[in-house]
Amino acid sequence: EKEVKDLNLNFTNIDINKLTPEVSDFTFKGILNGNVNLKQNKNIYQPTASLYIDSLSVNSALLGKLKLDISGDNDLKKFNVNSTIENENVESFNAIGDFIIDNNETKTNLDLRFNKFNLGVLGLIGGDIVTNIKGYATGSTNIEGIITDPKVNGRMYLENSGISIPYLNVNYEFENNTIVDITESSFIIRNASISDSK
Repeated sequence: EKEVKDLNLNFTNIDINKLTPEVSDFTFKGILNGNVNLKQNKNIYQPTASLYIDSLSVNSALLGKLKLDISGDNDLKKFNVNSTIENENVESFNAIGDFIIDNNETKTNLDLRFNKFNLGVLGLIGGDIVTNIKGYATGSTNIEGIITDPKVNGRMYLENSGISIPYLNVNYEFENNTIVDITESSFIIRNASISDSK
């Protein structure tokens, strides 16, 4: 029995809209290229993935080029992740961390860094209640624990940001450097000066 395997999946110019599952609050566009590789020699595995998405946009907000590198350990229990989004030579997003599979549970420890990250990607999550989410966020967030119920701890600073609340017929602008603290269940706006821009 052959116990050496070398599987290689190559992706060339794949429309990610056709690959991603339908998620009501998010629409994805972009072109996927890269490869996924799994080498096996008896009980030792070497899984790696190196993927790129050009012209990534989420909810019509253009984010740029996403790079995703994943490498797994020898027994497929731990996966290291490094991902960036770059737009016009500026790195607006970076994720570094790992996923560990332990007793049928997946745990993660991910550090996310944002640099003038386009908040337009959140455009649909407010439904009809909060619309026109705009602006940029800079800061960091850590996601740690069991993937289905992780602890989330982060702080963002907002720039040129605002929201609309159609029911109240108001548009709110947040002053620059407004602090938003992020937990697993909420976004907490700290001591912000908010103005009605209508």
